Amino acid sequence: NVSGTQTNVGVSDNHISATVLDANMKNVTAKYKIEYQMGQLEVKPREICVIANSAMKLCDGSPLTAYGHTLQSAVSLLPKHTIKVDVKGKLFDVGMCDNVVDFVAIYDENKEDVTANYHVTTVNGTLVIYDEDTLVFESGSDTKNYDGVPLTCSIWELSAGTLPEGITARAEVTGMQRDVGKSENAFTVNLFNSEDVDVTSQFKILCVPGVLTVIPGQVVIRSNDAIKVYDGEALVDEGFTISPLVLQTSGLAFEVVITGEQTEIGTSENTIESVTIKDEGGNDVTKYFTIITENGVLTVTDENGVAPGENGGLTGDLSSDGNTIPSDEVIFKLSSNINDSVYLKMMSYGDFNDAKNGWKVANDYSVKTFDGKSGYYMTSLALNNSGLRTTALEIDPVGGYFALPYYSFSGDFNIQTSDVKISGYSSSSYTVNYFNWDDVAGITVPSKYAGYESAYRTYVNDTYTTVDAETYNFMQNIIREQSFSPSDSEIISKVAKYIQNSAEYNLEYNTAMDNESNVVIAFLSEYKEGVCRHYASAATLLYRSLGIPARYTVGFLGKTVAGSEVEVTAAQAHAWVEVYVNGIGWVNVEVTGSSPTANGPIELRIAPEYTGQVYVGQTIYPTQSVTGFEPLEKEGYTYEVSISGSRRGLGISKSTITQFRIYDKWDKLVYDKQTSLGKNNFKITFDQGDIQLYISHLIFSSADRSKLYDGTPLMGAVSDCRMTDGRCDFDDSITITPSATLTNAGKISNSYNIKVTRNGTNVTDYYRITKNYGYLTVTVREITITAGSATKPFDGTPLECNKIDYSPTLLAAGDRIDSYVVEGSQTNIGEVVNVVRSVIIKNQRGENVTSNYSIKIKDGLLKVTVPQ
Repeated sequence: NVSGTQTNVGVSDNHISATVLDANMKNVTAKYKIEYQMGQLEVKPREICVIANSAMKLCDGSPLTAYGHTLQSAVSLLPKHTIKVDVKGKLFDVGMCDNVVDFVAIYDENKEDVTANYHVTTVNGTLVIYDEDTLVFESGSDTKNYDGVPLTCSIWELSAGTLPEGITARAEVTGMQRDVGKSENAFTVNLFNSEDVDVTSQFKILCVPGVLTVIPGQVVIRSNDAIKVYDGEALVDEGFTISPLVLQTSGLAFEVVITGEQTEIGTSENTIESVTIKDEGGNDVTKYFTIITENGVLTVTDENGVAPGENGGLTGDLSSDGNTIPSDEVIFKLSSNINDSVYLKMMSYGDFNDAKNGWKVANDYSVKTFDGKSGYYMTSLALNNSGLRTTALEIDPVGGYFALPYYSFSGDFNIQTSDVKISGYSSSSYTVNYFNWDDVAGITVPSKYAGYESAYRTYVNDTYTTVDAETYNFMQNIIREQSFSPSDSEIISKVAKYIQNSAEYNLEYNTAMDNESNVVIAFLSEYKEGVCRHYASAATLLYRSLGIPARYTVGFLGKTVAGSEVEVTAAQAHAWVEVYVNGIGWVNVEVTGSSPTANGPIELRIAPEYTGQVYVGQTIYPTQSVTGFEPLEKEGYTYEVSISGSRRGLGISKSTITQFRIYDKWDKLVYDKQTSLGKNNFKITFDQGDIQLYISHLIFSSADRSKLYDGTPLMGAVSDCRMTDGRCDFDDSITITPSATLTNAGKISNSYNIKVTRNGTNVTDYYRITKNYGYLTVTVREITITAGSATKPFDGTPLECNKIDYSPTLLAAGDRIDSYVVEGSQTNIGEVVNVVRSVIIKNQRGENVTSNYSIKIKDGLLKVTVPQ
């Protein structure tokens, strides 16, 4: 029994119920579980156009009116429906005015207002009064979107009166509208006799100008997508596309500032920071456009990461994996407020012997800085000297290991006194403040550490440039073939790229390679396949053969997700290279190459592309293309797809992918959805797409909002969000509700829920909605913390001062300094700085909020004096 009905414009479910009878017509419905999938009943509005009548007459002393109207539409009013139209227009003297459609209402046979069931467009008429001897001329009207090119319309005609025999009219239409707005289509008319003599002055002429209307232009500017394999250098692409394409040849100049960049493995928006549009004269005409910016995506592929099941080598032994931990065992849990690829270092190695003996553990550099730090800190000290801000990372050592991210600066862990091995407690979570950084340009260690760095550099050059003779000779051939030079400013990245492309990443590599007398030479020359420990070993020795200090390093490669806790498993153990940069310190370099599925199955989320059109009574079908395939498309992969679905009325229907095939760059079929071919290499989630027929395209924009961190959520205001293009029909109303909040320091896209209702019914799907929102930004609070100072006469006991000084008013309400570590001790006569090593700030709920503060540390002074 199908009982759904819909009379007025709108959408409702087509209700259904079912009864099951057996062969004897007995009701056995209770024995069945029945699921109903209701269709929808949709009544769309009838389109009509109401045109006010125009009128023209000779001046007779009485006013001119024209109360009538005409209907122009593909459909008529329904039987028994009547229309009421009020037209307001009255002209008394010679001239012209608009005859305005002031009111339209439609009623059914019961006198109920049913205007909402019609889409009514109105057009004003024109009233003209002229003298008996007046010739009335009219120029044409026209409308267009702003494009920098003046709008003109050269059409004109004689509307009233008759030219005498032998008289001709010539008109010069001079109307022009360049900027957004309206103006008369000005024109002049001259009359000439048969001898081509101007006789205009002999006639009475009324010129009725048309209207030239330029409405704001709409331009969509999208920054380019770009993708590359990780190489340690920032991926940037300053290109962009403009839509509609006609604007590219209109003479307008588009100045687009694109600031997006992506260095680490992952993706980020190719951010458009600003758009300025200028006309041919160099004038700024940005205000004449509704600008929609769409950020492309910068992708640094995960091809150099660690594939599931690879241990990466937690020892320096190349003949076995050196890791007996099950690959799915969780080693760490990471929490951060940013997305990042984090190299968690555990150990660096010194000399390389051969495959059997592998890498030997390096010896510590025994000399420490004046404040007890090892050479491990040189790079982070240089970064701090440049004024960069740290990022907080909370590490939960689930597996009992201890590791630190590169360029760690402070936190609740012991100062690292080894420049080779990371050491610390691993029984509870610890917070690390580190520099998320990837550019060596323009930084150097502070002057007070310059002497130490110089001496450490000498040690590093003597210790980490050794290569055995056989490997050195082999590497020199590569150096000559590739024209590598240690003085090349890009040599670090060039060597990394060379090693990445020298072999195929393969977890199932021929393990006979590990028994060769020189596994590095075998890897590069004969086998040309392996895993990260082979790549890292080869790169380390190639750097050293160039005279560049380098170390083979092991640990784990984790990937943080802003605001979420992520797990690092044993499968993410990894090996890489660290290279010493003079004046700066050790920097990590990723050198592992990959095959398309070297890091496990390629994960894709594929959906049909959106298909939509303004509704004019048609049926539409989905475009046979998908989104989500872009990363593989950049690598030369192609696809075939079959998508089903259709839409026949206002609203949204779903499209479904029924078949999907992937072909590699050599046109080999590598995935088939129906037959499950390639299911081990591709993990694909298939989503449904949208097919939409809509009344209008609504574009919503919002302003940016920002504030200083104060412990309370920041949310966009309803007043910040506005509709910048499109229009709603009938009495449809729009409800805007903020949906994004940001409490901690950072930046996120603003978000609003948009709902359109008609007489209480949700008709949001009747509109295509584009959202172009700004950002919510919470900035860090600045606070200065000073270590305590103390003085005493020498008495043979250490002088210490475990105190700090700060202004509590600089903390957000409810926040407090939960713990801190001050290190400093002076026993003998003299003085030493008292140093704040770490500070942890928590809110009233006990949550660590240290990352919401920019903490400036000032040293205290401990002074032991000569006894009186």
